[in-house]
Amino acid sequence: MKVYKQPDLNAPRYRPKKLNVLSQETFRNFLQKNPKYRSLTYQEYKKIVCAINQKLWETVIDNRDGVELPEHLGYLFIGTCKRKVTDNTDYQKSSIYGVKVQRQNWESDQYVAKIFYTNFEVKYRFKFHHMWGFTGVRDFKR
Repeated sequence: MKVYKQPDLNAPRYRPKKLNVLSQETFRNFLQKNPKYRSLTYQEYKKIVCAINQKLWETVIDNRDGVELPEHLGYLFIGTCKRKVTDNTDYQKSSIYGVKVQRQNWESDQYVAKIFYTNFEVKYRFKFHHMWGFTGVRDFKR
């Protein structure tokens, strides 16, 4: 067993900048493209988008083949992968026992579930398809 070295909790942290898709600017652009929804408020708009996202990730979890995104943007599905070969340290137990303790994935036979996004096999190609990416919301990642 290796000796566990406590991390410096007061060290400077790196936090990536968050991109908020549900901004006022996005809402204004939506209203310009769809003038029939002028009576919609920003709060209602956010609730609708969040509800659609929730339905989307629930469907991806329930349906093994995943789901095709609207406007032919691609596919979302959950796949299994082998767990990573590098150390998967359990920091809480390591700090308690003073030695490096590894997390074991016994419940899923050493496999990890990952969220995959692809637009490779889409029926209709769209401009700059190779530049699109996907980042799941917190609830979906959980």
